[in-house]
Amino acid sequence: FLLKGENESAIRDFFSPTMIEFLEEEDIYHIESNGEAILIFNYLRPAKSKEIIRILDFSERLLEQMYPEIYLLGTEE
Repeated sequence: FLLKGENESAIRDFFSPTMIEFLEEEDIYHIESNGEAILIFNYLRPAKSKEIIRILDFSERLLEQMYPEIYLLGTEE
């Protein structure tokens, strides 16, 4: 992984052992953020339909890792 940013302690907090393990088990994606939005991509070309579905699936699982408390709320019905 290549991690860059201004706040090293925040980066280390975000990339916990659990997050690193999650990312190690996934396909390789480029993930970039400006602090307000996240960009996730695989190749520098337009994605095919199946690739878009895989990126969307990965994105949802990534959000579940980032915000587990939000996803747990949806399962309490």
